[in-house]
Amino acid sequence: MKLVLPGLPVGTPPVTTTPVLTEAFHFLSQPSKGSRNLREFLRAGGLAVWPLDGGGLFRAIHYMEEFADNPMDFADASLVVAAEALGTRRILTLDGDFAAYRIRQGHRTVAFQIVRC
Repeated sequence: MKLVLPGLPVGTPPVTTTPVLTEAFHFLSQPSKGSRNLREFLRAGGLAVWPLDGGGLFRAIHYMEEFADNPMDFADASLVVAAEALGTRRILTLDGDFAAYRIRQGHRTVAFQIVRC
């Protein structure tokens, strides 16, 4: 699971996107304990789901094309867009690709701050 960790008040859940949830449920088979636990975690408000609108969709496609030399899937691209929109560089992931990705902050591009679990 990949999460964006904006500087939110204590008690505010981390943020993910629908494409990331789709990827997670794909990897967790439907009848599995992991799938059931993720569904319960979502129902309990353990994650906020950032809405990817039309502009975000095209921005994600742009990132997928920009990082063609280090392929970025749609789930990763949606998190980059969410992080930009939320004004954060912090991300919780086990995906090593985020070390290569950059995020726009003003006129600069900067590396993600990867939080390891």
